[in-house]
Amino acid sequence: MALDTCVWLLSPRRCVDNFIHAHETPSAVWGTRRVLNLPGITVSVQQMIDAMRRVAGDAAAGRVVYKPDARIQAIVQTWPVRFETPRARAMGFQSDTDIDTVIRDYLADEGITPA
Repeated sequence: MALDTCVWLLSPRRCVDNFIHAHETPSAVWGTRRVLNLPGITVSVQQMIDAMRRVAGDAAAGRVVYKPDARIQAIVQTWPVRFETPRARAMGFQSDTDIDTVIRDYLADEGITPA
């Protein structure tokens, strides 16, 4: 994938938090529309690598191997990279704040201490 390729993401931690929030949200708040897109963040592959370097160090980021694959790139480029989610936000659903936090939370949740 090209390093400037962007993706829309939501961390596992925030996804679980949002599922719990959905379960606890009263039916009256949902109304007749029971489907929505959860808020997320848009980041590029390069931003993910840079964040990994900041949070987990050069050794972790150095494990990333860049091998472009046109077939995968063609698929990923069809994915939307930005969503407007005002209804979800108004209902109290949350996105991650930034990719650095996603990585820090993942490391904490998995009990991983960066070298």
